[in-house]
Amino acid sequence: MKRDWIWILGACLLVYANSLDNSFHYDDEHSIQKNIHIRDLGNFPRFFTDPSTFSVDHDKGMFRPLLLVSYALNYAYGEYDVASYHVVNLGLHAAIACLLWALICSLGASRQAALVAGLLFALHPIGSEPVNYISSRSESLAALFYVGALLAFVAKGAHETNRYRIVSWFCLVAGLLSKSSAITLPAVLLLYDFVFLSDFNLSRLLRTFVRRHLGYWLIALVYIVTITANSFLTNSLARRVRSMDEQLLTQSKGLAYYAKLLIWPHGLNVEHQFSVSSSAESAVVVAFLLLVSCAVLLFWSFRRHWRGTFFFIMWALISLAPVVIMPLNVLVNERRLYLPAVAFCAGLALVLHSRYMRRHATVLSAAVLILYAGLTWQRNEVWHDNFSLWSDAVAKAPQMPRVHLYMATRTKTPRWHCRRKAH
Repeated sequence: MKRDWIWILGACLLVYANSLDNSFHYDDEHSIQKNIHIRDLGNFPRFFTDPSTFSVDHDKGMFRPLLLVSYALNYAYGEYDVASYHVVNLGLHAAIACLLWALICSLGASRQAALVAGLLFALHPIGSEPVNYISSRSESLAALFYVGALLAFVAKGAHETNRYRIVSWFCLVAGLLSKSSAITLPAVLLLYDFVFLSDFNLSRLLRTFVRRHLGYWLIALVYIVTITANSFLTNSLARRVRSMDEQLLTQSKGLAYYAKLLIWPHGLNVEHQFSVSSSAESAVVVAFLLLVSCAVLLFWSFRRHWRGTFFFIMWALISLAPVVIMPLNVLVNERRLYLPAVAFCAGLALVLHSRYMRRHATVLSAAVLILYAGLTWQRNEVWHDNFSLWSDAVAKAPQMPRVHLYMATRTKTPRWHCRRKAH
């Protein structure tokens, strides 16, 4: 079994070998490079009480204390040596891939399916943004604890010991202190019991909820109270950028677009060309019909006892619920797909190793992995510096104002160009 871990770790190191000297990018400037709070390890207690320590800009405060702890430790080790920050991001990514392997094994799937799941996630191009973009470490930290909590929950069900329960609770707390998107975990755990233990009646359901799930929902409630008390939640709600009608119409397109990026991750971009929808335009209708078709397919898979695949697809959808409901400035971006990509890769591995595709599983898996590795290597090169990143964004999304703004303000004219112009 150690050999499987070595394959996964080796795949991560090989495909991201060209990313370690990539530069800091956009939000890294205010949250890391100019953030004086992370330069003093004595600020650890403030990270857990004061959202303004997240950034040098007071209006960009976030409550992500464990993320700030990781930045502070990075700074204490090598100040602004960008390679050390990339090593941490890559280590987190590799750890999640290994945890996914362990999770698939614990669910009773074959070692081959578990290995393919871990390799798919390790090489999937969606991971290129959280690995290359230091500020996207919040996604990988939250995903690490999210998958760890689910793994401990599954192990607790198998062994019925309090040790796994405590580990799972701790992981949920740590995930929430890394990014608020981890708040969907209690719903995913409830989904797990519904899918894999669906033989209980109503009375047994209530007993199971109290015994296995109540602690997770209480932790989530305490977290909501905390971010309300420190004004993080209230300030976020006060800065709503669009109405709920526009948000739901826009994100119905967004869900279909996210599905495309997961299945066919070509044309990735730091800023995708995407627009707000305020009415039931044709794109919204098509996306809605596609989502209905997916719902029918999900129901069919559940009835056909493809419960593992059903669980992972539903997990991906549930983990996207916060960004569907909460209006954010950026309409769609790739880092929001990082946690859903964990579930997607698990589901894809189970499909590839199902009895219908078992004869061709090795060839198909190898083809997908090679494709993913090539696309990820290319994306690493795009993330090399601000000029390469925003040049790529302008070429792919010329109608998005932000890409032109960042291209103008975050890139510098090469010196050789200045000398030529002077002549």
